[in-house]
Amino acid sequence: MKCKFDNCKVKYKTKVPRVPIPEEKISIESRFEHCHTLKELDHIESHGINNKVKELIGPIISNKVKTGKIEKILKEYAEKGIIQETELPSTNQLADLRRNERRKDTFIGTEAEFKQLIEELDPDKMKSESDSIIIGYNLNPDDFCMIFTSKQLLNNILRQAIVGSTRYLCLDGTYKLTVLGYPLLVFGTQDSSHKFKLLGVSSRHEKADDYKFALECMKSSVKEFFNYRWEVNFVMSDGSQATHLACKPVFGSIYKHGMCSVHFWRNVEKKFSLLKAEDRACLKEDLKFLENLHSKDLFDYAILLFEQKWNQKGSEFLDYFFENWVNSGFDNWYRGSIPAGFSHTNNGIEGFNNGIKKKIYILEKA
Repeated sequence: MKCKFDNCKVKYKTKVPRVPIPEEKISIESRFEHCHTLKELDHIESHGINNKVKELIGPIISNKVKTGKIEKILKEYAEKGIIQETELPSTNQLADLRRNERRKDTFIGTEAEFKQLIEELDPDKMKSESDSIIIGYNLNPDDFCMIFTSKQLLNNILRQAIVGSTRYLCLDGTYKLTVLGYPLLVFGTQDSSHKFKLLGVSSRHEKADDYKFALECMKSSVKEFFNYRWEVNFVMSDGSQATHLACKPVFGSIYKHGMCSVHFWRNVEKKFSLLKAEDRACLKEDLKFLENLHSKDLFDYAILLFEQKWNQKGSEFLDYFFENWVNSGFDNWYRGSIPAGFSHTNNGIEGFNNGIKKKIYILEKA
């Protein structure tokens, strides 16, 4: 990052850990000294919405006018000479401003109100198994979370254990549901017909500690309610490093962590540009062949042949592919790595999340 003032030599450099953990910090380094005064900075062109425009549209946003209407009003102001055309903000800038102002005006609640909610949803006070309960919480403003479930939902763990030997867990973080934009962490399992079964939800961040805290609360609640030790031998998720780091401390290292094949394809296809256009269709067919292999022995042997074939044609793509999808924790994306009778995608939980957004809690469109 460079200082925007003309002829200023100051440059900033950020150092971000590859896999950040809560204790690590992002460091910022700068070189040279600034060769200008603070007053001179006022003449630097600003790329945001200027204060004059913000003052004009502030009352409009307060009246919940949508982005498209605000754009029309500002164009009329520009035609009348109230503002310059160069001062007109983009659609994305207006949408961001509306969202930020809405967050400021949102009343979240006091600590006393949250404590009252926790008391009302205390597991000891539930009258039926379908009653909503809070099984874990943290009221620290910087690390706020609540874990919602019910005894009936947690009973899905036992129902699955009765049907078969596979203890299956799927988890995902979904956005656009909470007023302040924080993710909703969703936990579930599947039945024999691949139908998603909800276990609980938590709103916090999307880091390893957040998933871990929720899983530990669920595990202890299952032990308390049903006297059952919850063990998982297969976890399905997307390529989130946080889910990998969270599940091992809770369930041990014996379980297998699956990789949703849909997310695998989304990521791999972005790297097809590393190959010549005439080779991409053939590569896609080879990857589909690998995806459909039904045993680890076949997959390991086929990977060797795949490497030999593509080593000369696309060494750059091959380096990416092996680093991310073969020699990593995200290598269980082929059919043979998934327990028999279970889906090789995370579509069950994705579909559940999409249903919530469409039917119940979808935010007002910009």
